[in-house]
Amino acid sequence: MSAANRILVPVVALVAVLYLVAMVVTGALPERRSLIEFQANGVLSMDPIGITRVTLTSEDGAQVFERSDGGWTMPESGAKLDERTALTLDRAVKFMHTASPVREFPLAELSDGGLANYGLQQPVLSIVLETPSGVALEVDFGDAARDGILQYMHVKGADVVQMISRFVSQEWQAVAESAPQ
Repeated sequence: MSAANRILVPVVALVAVLYLVAMVVTGALPERRSLIEFQANGVLSMDPIGITRVTLTSEDGAQVFERSDGGWTMPESGAKLDERTALTLDRAVKFMHTASPVREFPLAELSDGGLANYGLQQPVLSIVLETPSGVALEVDFGDAARDGILQYMHVKGADVVQMISRFVSQEWQAVAESAPQ
């Protein structure tokens, strides 16, 4: 090892250790300017915690869930959702806020079959999300796309059919299957 390397290596190590000590003392994390800040771009524009009532309609019928301080319950029976189903329901609501549609098709440009061509005339799942002041979002999930990764979705009142990742509707399907009947 050369004389310059014998001096340079300990100096660089000392500078790195001093930098780490300064970060620990100040509590500051290094700023990462190359990372993109997350923005929720889902179809639910409001914070998901504000959703207090969910109506989920599938081929098995409608299920209603209400959120209170004690967690999610089914008001018709008074049954409280088990922890796993409640977490799945919370995640499904959050996905409506965070998962953005991949593609959109204007309703005016749909072929003669319209919504029926996408399985949206008789949806696989229909979701109504409510706040104490009223309906925040109504969504229908239709057929899966040919690729099996995306699914057709229509937000009631919107003039587009959207394609969204299937994991969103699969989470809702998991709620429908695991909630007590």
